[in-house]
Amino acid sequence: MTDFSNEERYLISYFARKSPGKLDRLSWYAAFLVPFILFAVYGLYRQDAIALAVAFFGLLIYQAWRISAELKSSRLICSICKKLENLSMQTESHQ
Repeated sequence: MTDFSNEERYLISYFARKSPGKLDRLSWYAAFLVPFILFAVYGLYRQDAIALAVAFFGLLIYQAWRISAELKSSRLICSICKKLENLSMQTESHQ
């Protein structure tokens, strides 16, 4: 049996029970993005450089957070896939 780390087990169980609903995912992103976008629109309308800067840096921080989460998840998914591939090769060699 393949030994998965606690992080790997968490990621496997997260995706195994996760709902594939696109609306849920879009609403999650909208909760973060819409306020910044509205703030940017307000800043453009009122020609407010501070509002535009807040919106820009808010979106920049959000994007940096998403990139770091993606990199962490990618590392874990690659590790899980390697372990599953090794397990698959072991079971094929025993048949």
